[in-house]
Amino acid sequence: VKLERFWDRNYATVGSYVFQGLDEEDNFGLTGQALPSFDINVNKDTGFIDSTFKFDASGVQIYRIDGMRSRRLSTKATWAVPFQSDLGDFYTLTASVRSDLYNNSNSIMPDQSQYAGVDGTHSRILPKLALDWRMPFLKSSGKTTQVIEPMFSIIVAPTKPNLPENVINFANEDSRNFEFDENNLFSHNRFNGYDRWEGGTRVNFGLRYNLYTDNINMIATIGQSVRLNNTETFPVGSGYEGKASDLVGRIDVTVGDWVDYVHRFRLDKRTFQLRRNELILSTGPDWLKLSVRYLDLDLNDDSRLIGT
Repeated sequence: VKLERFWDRNYATVGSYVFQGLDEEDNFGLTGQALPSFDINVNKDTGFIDSTFKFDASGVQIYRIDGMRSRRLSTKATWAVPFQSDLGDFYTLTASVRSDLYNNSNSIMPDQSQYAGVDGTHSRILPKLALDWRMPFLKSSGKTTQVIEPMFSIIVAPTKPNLPENVINFANEDSRNFEFDENNLFSHNRFNGYDRWEGGTRVNFGLRYNLYTDNINMIATIGQSVRLNNTETFPVGSGYEGKASDLVGRIDVTVGDWVDYVHRFRLDKRTFQLRRNELILSTGPDWLKLSVRYLDLDLNDDSRLIGT
């Protein structure tokens, strides 16, 4: 159950979430329940050099009948300044600071040991500075428009924010599933939750190509991320082991109103072999669509998972 409110560009929600697994091995006593959780997102134009200010607040209590319990309160302030040079390239300078306050109890009984924290109250301050750049080159000929856009970003943040004094004080409840792909290539924090935070200085770079015609539209993107300091944050097999990531990309093609094609891929940074290959083809009128999907995941050097 939850309540939501939307006003202007702002959003707030509060709710409680209860989960019960249906598999035989699921243990309800070790299943985390959000009792309660809340999120507040406030976005404002400052009126100063086209900048924007954002304030986020989030909190949750994770309760388990028999297992680890945790409570988190997070606040974040972000100031973003977009600007453009005479050459036609676009920049966005973003400065942010986040504060987290955690309280853990019964950590000796986690649902999975690698996600356990340390009992007690823990806090951290997470500052971050980022600069994003892109420069679109446009060419139009008749009814055809093409855009080639190189992109680059650099993010500066403290190293190893999840490991103070080499001990993981903060339980990991909401950042367990990580996938490095084209969707988060330029994200300032690639973890999808609050409990883990991407630290260290890194640069992201890529190239995007757009084609627009009367019947065919295409968007193609490829890029890579490189860490400047050796902070091992992401799990082995994620595509971001070591300092340099694998190359990730995506191709979207639309032909009229009948055909949609998506190709997502990840290439090994050393051998350029496919580590992820996903194809999605949809066709048909609006009232009836046929979709075919193929997925090939190279999990490691010795095992492969192929699905259709």
